[in-house]
Parts: sequence; C-alpha cells; structure tokens
Amino acid sequence: MGRVLGIDRDFARIYTNHEWAGSTHPWDPKSTSNFRTSRDSRKFTGKRPAPGTFYAISIQPERSPVQYPENDWIIASDSARGKIIAALAEPPLQEYPAQIAFYDRRRQGDASAVPEEWVTGPPPEDDSQTPVVILRPPRSVTKRDFGAWLQAVAGLPSAPARRAAGAFIIAELTPFQAMTYSDFFQRVRLNAQHTLQLFLVAEDWAVCCLSRDTTKPYRLAPNLAMAQSFLDGADHTLGCTAALLARILRRADSRIFWLDKAGQPKLSDVFVHGRISWSETNERPRDFPGSIDGYLDLTQALVDPDCYRACRRALRRCLALFPALEPLTTDVLVESLIDDAGRGLYPHGGGPRRSKNRVAVGSVCVTSSTVHRFRTRPDLAVEREVYLFVHPSSNPTDPHAGHIALMDWTPPPAALPAVDDLYRRIPGTPFIGEHGERAISLTRFWPKDQNGKEFDTSYYGRNPNQTYADFQRLGALKLGHWTYGTKHDLLTINLGRAFELSCLDHGPMIEWLERQLNLLFDPSNSIDGKARACVLVYPSHTVTDQIIAHFKADDRRSRLLPWAGVFPVKFLGPKTVSPFRASPLVCKRMSDAIRSALSDDNGNGAQAGVVILDDGSLSGKILREMTQLLQSLGANTVHTLILLDRSGLPIHDGVMKRVLARHHRFWRWDVPTLGHERSCTLCAAIGRTAAMFGRIYSPSARTRLREWSAVWKPVPVNTEWDKAGLTSQPFKEPIRKRFGIFRQGDGSETCHYVTPGNSTSFAAMAAEITRQTTRSDWAFRKAEQLGAAEGPQAAIEILCSQLLLYLDELSYWERRDRFWALLSLLLRSEDDTPATALAGISLALVADDLVVDIWDNCKAELLRQERLQTTDARLGLTILKLARERVAPGRPDRISEQPTEVERYNYMLLDTERGFQKALSTLFELIGASGAAAHVSSLRRYLRDLMDASVTSASDANQHIRSICMLLQRLVDTLGELDAGKYLLDSRSPLDPAHDADAIVNQLAYRPSPSKSDNITTASDWALGVSCLVFGDATQHECIAEKYWSRLLVRIDEGRPIDRFMDASRPRLLAEWPCIVAEKQRRQERIAPRWTTDEEGSRRPDIRCADSGDWETSQTVYCDFLVEQCIVEILSNCMHAPATISHPWSTEARWLEQRADVWWMARIRYGYLILWFANACSTEEVSFKRGSLAIAGVERVGGRIKVRVRKARMQNERDGQPSRLAVTTLMLPTLSRFLRAK
Repeated sequence: MGRVLGIDRDFARIYTNHEWAGSTHPWDPKSTSNFRTSRDSRKFTGKRPAPGTFYAISIQPERSPVQYPENDWIIASDSARGKIIAALAEPPLQEYPAQIAFYDRRRQGDASAVPEEWVTGPPPEDDSQTPVVILRPPRSVTKRDFGAWLQAVAGLPSAPARRAAGAFIIAELTPFQAMTYSDFFQRVRLNAQHTLQLFLVAEDWAVCCLSRDTTKPYRLAPNLAMAQSFLDGADHTLGCTAALLARILRRADSRIFWLDKAGQPKLSDVFVHGRISWSETNERPRDFPGSIDGYLDLTQALVDPDCYRACRRALRRCLALFPALEPLTTDVLVESLIDDAGRGLYPHGGGPRRSKNRVAVGSVCVTSSTVHRFRTRPDLAVEREVYLFVHPSSNPTDPHAGHIALMDWTPPPAALPAVDDLYRRIPGTPFIGEHGERAISLTRFWPKDQNGKEFDTSYYGRNPNQTYADFQRLGALKLGHWTYGTKHDLLTINLGRAFELSCLDHGPMIEWLERQLNLLFDPSNSIDGKARACVLVYPSHTVTDQIIAHFKADDRRSRLLPWAGVFPVKFLGPKTVSPFRASPLVCKRMSDAIRSALSDDNGNGAQAGVVILDDGSLSGKILREMTQLLQSLGANTVHTLILLDRSGLPIHDGVMKRVLARHHRFWRWDVPTLGHERSCTLCAAIGRTAAMFGRIYSPSARTRLREWSAVWKPVPVNTEWDKAGLTSQPFKEPIRKRFGIFRQGDGSETCHYVTPGNSTSFAAMAAEITRQTTRSDWAFRKAEQLGAAEGPQAAIEILCSQLLLYLDELSYWERRDRFWALLSLLLRSEDDTPATALAGISLALVADDLVVDIWDNCKAELLRQERLQTTDARLGLTILKLARERVAPGRPDRISEQPTEVERYNYMLLDTERGFQKALSTLFELIGASGAAAHVSSLRRYLRDLMDASVTSASDANQHIRSICMLLQRLVDTLGELDAGKYLLDSRSPLDPAHDADAIVNQLAYRPSPSKSDNITTASDWALGVSCLVFGDATQHECIAEKYWSRLLVRIDEGRPIDRFMDASRPRLLAEWPCIVAEKQRRQERIAPRWTTDEEGSRRPDIRCADSGDWETSQTVYCDFLVEQCIVEILSNCMHAPATISHPWSTEARWLEQRADVWWMARIRYGYLILWFANACSTEEVSFKRGSLAIAGVERVGGRIKVRVRKARMQNERDGQPSRLAVTTLMLPTLSRFLRAK
C-alpha cells in the first residue's frame, strides 16, 4: 500500500496504541517528525482512546472525466486559453513581479508552514507590499495545510491576518483537489473584516473565485464574474491574470529544472558549452546561422526526478490548453514525457471532444524544421506546435518569436573553457557527436595507430573494395527474390558459385580458407604447441557440403582438416523462431570426439576446441545456438569460420580484438535479408498487387500483372541463379565512392574508396551505408544522380532495395521522397523491364498515411504533364489510385476541371471501374443502337405514344410525362459521366456531352404541368420537341442520338462485301504513310530497307482482304476514333516487314500467286468482330508499343488485341529463306456484347 501511495505522493495516517503517524508517501523509515503521541493532545484529555488500529488514507481517484459545478467554476474558453497560449510565447520572466509573492511548495511534502518572515517579522503597514500571494502546494496537501495559510492571509474570527493580501491564488491543483477544497473553503469561518479574493486554479485552467459573502461576511462565496475576469485578464486591478500565472509557473518549473534545492546551478555535466554545428543543409531558415551555442543532453537531464516532474507539469498544463487536440510526438526526446503527461490529464465531461487535429510537441526548438514538416503531412491536421525549450540560437534577435516554450532556457555556467566546433549534429537526429556523423564507425579497418597497420588493412579477409571486386569478378552478386532455406533475400551472394569459381582459379577465398584451417588445426602455429581446435562442425546444406567435399577430394587440402573428425549437423526440422536442435546421435559422436581430444596420448597436442564452419551468417542465430550446444558437449573454445557475414555486428571498434580472436570472416557485407516469408516485404507487395487483379479490366495490363508475379516470385538461389533475378547495368564510367573515413589527430582524413562496377553493386553498397550509419539520405541522393547519368534502372535498384529492406526504419518524409522518386522514374521509363516491374510492385508498399499525399502530388505534377508510356507505369499508378480510394472513400478522386490532353489520356488508362464502358452501355440502352433500334427503346416508345395520341386520359399523360422525365434525367446523368473533360471521345469531331445534357435539361424545364386543362395536347407538343432534340425527324439528322451513333458505332449489314470494312482505314493509312515513315525514322525505330530506300516516297503498302465474301449477318460494332487509329497502327506494322507475303490462310494456287504487304480477314464470333492482320516478320518475338493510346482505347470498351509470331509457309522473296509471320488479332465488341457487359 505504501508503494501505491508513493506514486503520486498521497497521504496516509495510522493510529494505534495511543499514537498516530501521518505523512505523504514515500515514508522515510528514519523520520520521526510526523509522529505524535495522542496523550499529549489537549483534544484527548480525559478521554479513553479507542482500542485497535485505524487507517486514514487520502488517495487520488482515477483519471475519469471531470464535471465542474457550474455555479462555482469557470472553464477556460477558447479566447481565455488563447491568451494563456500567447503568454507562453513571450520571453521568460527574469523575476517575479513586485506585486506578487510566489511560494512554491511542490517539492516539499508539507505545505502547512507559512513563510517564516510572516511569523517572526512585523506585520506590514498596508497591503501594498504583497497584494497577491500565489501558493503552489505539494501534490498531496491537507486541509490543515491550507488552514495555516488562510489564517495568515485572511485571519480567523478571533485573530486578524498576519499578512493580509488582496488575492490568494492556489495554483496547479488537480481537478479532484480543486473541487474538494472549493467546497471546504466555503465552509470555513474567517475574520469578518477580510477582503480576500481566493482563487483556486486547476491544472486544466478551470478557475474558482471565492469572495467575501455579502450576507455572511465571515464566509466565502463563489464569484463567477471575478473568475472570468481572472481568465480573460479584463480586471487589471487584480494584480494577476491566468496568462501571467502561466509565465510564473513556467519560471518556477524552470528554476526547479536548472537549479538544485539550494538554488545552485545543476546539470553542468549534461550541458555542452561552445559552438556546435547544427545544420549543413540548404533547408535551414534564412536567418539561422547554422550553429548553436550550447547543447542540452535532454535524455540524461530527465533522469533527475525533479527535472522530469518539472517538464511533465509544464507539458500537462500546456496540453490542457488544447482540449480538442491530440498531442503529436515529433522527436524521440519527449516521447515518454508526452505519454506520461497525457495519462495525467483529466478529460472534461462537458468539454470539447478530441478531434483528429493535432498539437505537435517538440523537445528543443532550434530551426523548428523538425516540427514544421509535420504540418506538410495531409494525414495529420497539425494546428499548433509547442516546444519544451526554445534555444536562443533559433532566432538570435528574438528567440521566442512565435514559439510556445514550456520551460525557460537558463543553462548552467561552464565549468571548463568551452571548445567551439568540436561537436556537430548527427544528421536526421536531435543528437550530437564529436565531428558529427563521422563519429560513427563502419567497423571495417584497423586504425593507423594500432599495430602499425594502415587504414586500408581490414579486420576481415577482404576490405570493402576487394569485396565488391570479388563479387563482380565471380558474378556472385545479384538482385532478385531469392530463397535460401527458410530465408528470403533481395540482394544476395551465390556462395556456392563463388566457392566453385574460387577453387578453379585458386582465388583469394580458397587461399584464405586454407590459411585459416591451417592456423586453427595445426599445432605448429601455436606457441604452446597445441592446436587451437581438434573438431570441425558444420551445418549441413548445399554449400557447406560442397566445401567439405572439395577439401576431402584433394589430398593436400584434406590434410588441413582436423584429426578428431568432421561432423555435419542436420537440425530437427526447419526453425525460424524456435531453437535449433541437432540429432542426438550426432551430438553423441561430437561429444566422444571432444573427450578423445582431451585424453589424447598420441602427441597431437590438441585442445578441446571446436570450429564451426558455415558459408554465411545472416543473423548469427545458428552460430550462437551451435556454440551453446558444443559448450554443453565439453568444448572449451568455439571458433567460427564464415565466408560471408551479414549480421551487421560488431559495430564498435573497441570489441574487435576480442571478437577476431575466435570469429574469422572472409567477407563482411552488411546488407540485411528480407527475413522469413511472413515478414518479407516483397512477398507482401506481390500479394497486394495480385489482390487488385480483379479491379483491372485491360487484358494487356492483366497479362503484365501476371508477369510481375512470375518474374519476382521467390526462387532458390542455387537452382535458379541463371534464370531469375535482375541483370545489373554496367556503368558507363567508373564511379569511385568513399567507404570509411579515418580522422587523424591533426584533423586530416584518410579515406577508403570502393569502385562499384554496376548498378547492383552500388545498390548493395548504399544498403550497407544505410544500415551502418544514420545516412539514409546518402542512398537517396546517389539514386537521383545515377538516374540522371546512367538511366532509370540504376536508380530503381537503389530505391527499391532501400524501401524493401528498410521500410520500417524510414520516417514518413524519407518514405515519401523515395516513393515519389520511384514513381517519377517509373513514368520516365520507356520500356517494361524487370526493374520497372519491381518499381511497380514496391509502390504497393505505400502506407495509408502516405497514399493521399503521394497521389495528390502525382495528380498535380505528373498526371497533367507526363504521359504513361509503359504498362508498368500504368499499373503502378493504378495501385496508388486504388489505395487512395480505399483510404479516403469520402473524397472521390476526380479529374481536373480543366484537364490537359495528357491528363485525359492518363485517366482513361487508370479507369478501374469500367466507367466509360458502363456509361456507353447506359447511353445506347436509352437511345438504342441506331435509328431503327431507337424505335424500341423505352424513351422513344413513351414519346411516340404521346405524339401519336395513343394516350387519351390526362392521368395516363401525366404518367407518361413522369416516365419520360425519369429517363431523360438518367440520360442527362449518363452524358455527365461521358463528359469530354474526362474521356476522350473524338479528336476530329469532338462530341460535347455537357452541351447535350444542358439542352435536355432545358427541355425538362418546359415539361407540362398536370394542372393544365389541355394537358394531353400540351404533352404531345412537348414530346415532339423532346423527340426532335434527341432522335431528330425527317429533316433533322444531326440530333443527339445520331451524333453518338455515327461517331461511336459502325453498322455491318448482311450481304455487304467484307472488303468494304477497310474503306475508311486504308485510304487514311496511304495518305499518312510518308509522315509515318518519317516519324519512325526520327525515333530511330527499325524499318525495313524497302521503305527507306524509296527516294521518291511514292511507294505505298499493299493491303488486301483475304476474304472475298459478304457478311453473313448484320451487327452493330463499337468503333470510335481510337479504334480506327488502332487499325491504322496495326496496318502500319508492315513497315517492319522484310518482304511481301502471299495469302497466309489459304493454300489455293490462285491465292499463292497474289502477294501483299498486309493481309486481313474478319469474322463475327462470340459477340465480337474479330479482325486478323498478317505481315512478314524478321524476329521471333513482337510486342506492341507500350503506352499506345489506340490500344488503350480498344481495351476501355472491352476489346482485346494480341500478336503472335509463327513460321510462314512462304519464302522470303529477297533471299529465299523461310520467313516468319506476325499475326495480330483485334477483337471489337458488338453492341449486344457491349450491353451484356454492363
């Protein structure tokens, strides 16, 4: 119970055996000051004390909602809180105002003692000396404590006041205390001559003012007007306001923070004096000099309980000023403090509810950029920002300008002379170090002054530059989605390949391994003549089995193995989080071998040491658990021999000598893995992209989405190395980068340089630097530079590896910048490649808090200007668009009010709802498919009934009018969906759905009123007008329906020659042919020589129909200007054909004699008009131009297009060799299919 009471310094009193003890907790066992014998009290004279033991406990209630009595209390309004907040932005009080006497008893356990001068000194002549007395009582205060103060400032009925005051303010009470003592003070009898104004101010700035009761002058009564005046600062005669009280309390807590109980400065051991370089970027404010004078190690300072409580009080008072805002932690220095202060707040039962808006809380304001950047986040509505401290260097002329400071900055004097420019800020953090980030070691090299070795001498078998040279020489480094056992990997090393190639040319790896085995197992290499180890143990898998087999197969190398035995260890099942367990039989054999070595009498001179050999160490888990196993079997020393260490440890140079005594590594490569399947970010991203398959209707996009999963599915390293993964991009020029800096005592620096030869090596090096330093920005900056110099792939590899490996470590802004850069690279890429597929997959990892921000920027900066050139870019944007719709369903994404042509094109590709197809289906359902079909549409039928006088009653006429109006309104809505601002309808003769919709709305405005007597006649006239507008008449052909029929549909009539279908497309191609050839040449595309050698430009492609028959049925087919453009583009593919071809689908002699550049034929099947186009082809594979507007136009209405290459039956007319045939299939939906798809 004592420990519970000690949490908030609560009070307890215990009575037993005629004695009582009472005090606030925690109790000091040696203290006797609060123990008193009840026999000494006059109160108990002549009375028999009650037997037994009694407890009286005062403990605060839980932080439940507070409801202040309205008749006694004033809750601070927004205006009053605003004045208090403004006061906290003012400079610190250098001293308390002369009219105020402030007494702080918060650090004392007892508040009953009034100031000594009040008791021993003479009473003042008047009240002018201390018109206002402010008391901040301890956390646990009693009625007796307050009684002593009331007696002093107001007097009792039988005694005048010792130090009369105009106002007595009791500050910073908990709401529970405030309401309790408000009731208590109204029951106290005071001297009837008093003029005291008693203010109770709660932590949440609720105020109760008790003044002299007009009817009972010895009592106190609530004075709401005075309480309101105190909060608003309206009554200047009072001497103190809530705003001034906030500054006084800030000064009091600041003194507690910076001074000890004796008033002497403290924290000199955690305050760094001198000039400290703080900002090296161009993002700092214009008036910030780039350095600060003095640095407070706040983390260490808050270890002092008094400092911590002072900051917590100040923060709690401030948060109470923002009752509707949630506190937002902006840096790690105040994270615990904010959580603790928030738990101590009492919510108001009738106050404003907390919204999603935030108040950002920072530790020390220097440039304020750390807090300000939270304001740029659209997912965080940051209204205000406050700081625990404001550093004077933030604005030398006016440090507190606009900044709310909860504590004053009054650091202790320097004990030693200050040293300038020794410390620098570690970028991206609130911490400093000697020389800044360069104080962080990469832990790779022996320093120059140790053992006489140069800085380039590595702790390991190879230094970083040699390591990357080895990777490139052996072809061992590759980026992919790899599996190795139960682990998933992104950037990986094929150790089996590396070992095999190293053995073939007796490379550095096999030399190092031979040397280490000789040092460990040969007694002659030890001073005492005993080998360091006698047993070799290895976890058995593909690579380690390969290593041991190689050594045993070679007579010379087999002698390097230990005499006591080599033991492979297989574990009892795959383990990820559970401990590894080996076979008991293997454990028995290893134990026997170790005991044999200890009792050896054969002169081998061995110790009971064991070597664990493994090809790679990812986290060190296997090595740790195998070491424990071997130690349990009797091994006194365990050495580890690893080819590749990826654990990222050690990171401190001071432990390297001890570590290297037993742990031997050839390569150290600090690139992390993707973890296991359940934690693999790439698996998660692939799963998210696969989940959106049903939201994509484009066949080409769906095909590409399947390719994403196929290309980036997890595959084993050992078996799929040559088939999977990303082929790295060699650099045009050698790139030399620093990887390790050694700073000499004189300030000079020695650097180690790495020269990565390709994009994957650079991405791996960037991943190492991110892991071992705080410089995640280094990889980002280099990606931007490489993207401009080497092309998108190198930058994509770096950015994707950073996101996939460090996603959880990157801040909001770091993730935003990288995703944005990745998106920009994706839109700039000209081809779909495995790298762009990885970029698209990585975009699926954009978190909910980022997606709105990224999409809005993308819409404003990219979609209006950058045309989607590839399917991967289209899919990447679709991923973001779908995520944005899920995160913000109440804010539908819409195209700009004045969209550019590029934006309309992009939005057409990003339509995931088949909006265009659905709107067209509704349109043709309302107006019919043609003039004949319109007669059977419901709208036309209702109009005809009214116009033909088929309706004879007014009620029927009204019913028809209502039905027509409903259908017309639906037509208006549909035309609104087809607004040309959103969808591309016709570039040559633009349709204007908005104008057509307005015309129909005008007709709706003249609908007949049911109250008219001649309603039937009026209705007939109105229906005629509507019919002429929508469907036209004998003299009007350019009606609304006719415009959409003629521009969006093509009628195929039974018995008409099939060859006539190309009557529009063939002449257009022939007319545009010279321009098409010139454009292809400008883009440096491959063109058959027979077109480029046509100097006069008179040669045109020969296009023939392979079917001389007629249509067997009538159909209406969708065919807008984009479909026509698609047909022209397909026909123009003959530009790549090396020769003409004969009829590709017939063996009849009459057809074999005819040759053409393109043959085509058509059939109506399965609700589609299917067109086949054939031309000669010189390659084995053909693909469409990515980002084709025409193809997208076909797919948006449910059409399909595909191409395949097959061997042709004809000979190439040029050289007589067999040629290939490219057959393109175009499927256009018929209207019946179109309507069914709805």
